[in-house]
Amino acid sequence: MMCKTAGMRWMRILAVAVASCAHAPAAAPPPPEAPKLPAWIDGCADRLRTAQQELSRDDPAWAAAQVVIERDPPGVKLDMLVPDAEHGRFYDGAPARFSVSVSEKASAQAGALGGTSGSADDDRASISMSTWSTERVGTLDAQIAGGKKVFAFDGAFSPAIDDCLR
Repeated sequence: MMCKTAGMRWMRILAVAVASCAHAPAAAPPPPEAPKLPAWIDGCADRLRTAQQELSRDDPAWAAAQVVIERDPPGVKLDMLVPDAEHGRFYDGAPARFSVSVSEKASAQAGALGGTSGSADDDRASISMSTWSTERVGTLDAQIAGGKKVFAFDGAFSPAIDDCLR
């Protein structure tokens, strides 16, 4: 189709340009960069993996979980599901959950709260403990499990948490 005037020609060019822009997808802005993790995270994750490996030498059930690095708030977490007869009796056969975490949390002073219940020979021992520095907090938790497992868990991970809080 031939345009009769220069004005009509420019209108046709403009119409084609507008139509072609309407079909072209807009360029998406680049994704924002993830915030850089604090330097202590990698060392703490390694320390928790080492503690997990120590426990796994005696019982391979400890080895199934993976250390997770979290971004908000920055921290390290490890949740292990370990078969335990007494826990299973209370909770319809479910494995016992042994949880360790260390994350950033400011505090005016260092401290600790919690502890273990039962003994290493007890069938129904538990641990719930929080330890904190002025910059981070670490927690250990396991409810109703064999005492040997609970105290082995405490023995392996309490020093690891102490290392992570330094």
